[in-house]
Amino acid sequence: MKKVVLLVTLIVFAFTASFATVTAPTVASSNGMVAAVDKYAAEVGAKILEMGGNAVDAAIAVSFALGVVEPYASGLGGEGYAVITMADGSKFAIDFRSAAPMAASYEALSELGLTISKANYTPKGACVPGVLAGIKEAWLLGATLPLADLIQPAIDLARNGFIVDETFAQTTSDKYELVLENGFDFLNEGFVWEVGSTFTNPQLAETLERIKEEGIDTFYSGSLADEIEEFMIENGGFMRKSDLEMYRAIVREPLHGTYRGYDFYVPHPPVSGPQFIAVLNTLENYNLPAMSWDDPLAVHIIQQALVLGDVDRRAYISDPEFYDLPYEAFMSKEYAKTRFMAIDLSQAFDPASYYDY
Repeated sequence: MKKVVLLVTLIVFAFTASFATVTAPTVASSNGMVAAVDKYAAEVGAKILEMGGNAVDAAIAVSFALGVVEPYASGLGGEGYAVITMADGSKFAIDFRSAAPMAASYEALSELGLTISKANYTPKGACVPGVLAGIKEAWLLGATLPLADLIQPAIDLARNGFIVDETFAQTTSDKYELVLENGFDFLNEGFVWEVGSTFTNPQLAETLERIKEEGIDTFYSGSLADEIEEFMIENGGFMRKSDLEMYRAIVREPLHGTYRGYDFYVPHPPVSGPQFIAVLNTLENYNLPAMSWDDPLAVHIIQQALVLGDVDRRAYISDPEFYDLPYEAFMSKEYAKTRFMAIDLSQAFDPASYYDY
């Protein structure tokens, strides 16, 4: 494993339809700084740095902690990407997007009289989670501390509890009916949480303890995988232990882009790394530095570039395991010039005609 890591970006997604907008806390230690969307998670990362851990160690600990303090936006059932730069300059993009179970298909849903939207928030809508597999790959690539040390802060948060903030309270309130029906234990004895209350999750603490003791593989091929399959069979879900056993996080070199002399590195499809590069390539053709951040013309240009980027994303970005799409041409400087020419500085695209472009 690498001894030192300079930078890690760990992104964890979950299965929720709405997110509150908050200012992310930042916590500094004598060995570095950690930014996370939740103060408890940021504090966990800073403590890992103080223990002598590196950025990969901190990111893994933050990921576990976020699964406790933001169960509506992260967790063991989630997915995501990590882009890592090592001290020697080597770079990795870890793809731990979730995967559909083998038994899941449009036909299977149709036979049950269901659509994808109706399968949401049910065991039939569950995908094979990738977060733990992604954490394992990141740990193998560059961590320095034992995995047990990186899980323990999350166990402590789940067992001892944390103070409910406005985002947590508002999210459970907004999704009250869904949570009441599908995740009763995330409510306060059936009621929504109030700011200042203490939330504990002893069941999650127990699960994390098992992962700490048995290793991440228990989730994909061990006793936890057996229990997941048992639950799915009892509740009509598609996922089986064989799906968990087959799951693999994918490690690639990240995609590289430039903007006005700056280098940046992004994940591969099926997420929108190429779209990010393409949009910046388009914007590079304008003298945005000469404009203020709230200049109406700057806002117009950025918005129009984002529209074109999204139109192209739908045409050029998908799962590379199933489709051979020209995303490399899509994120080229040459292609960006054609999108630059499509933007009218005097008027916005008509939303009804977006896909004519």
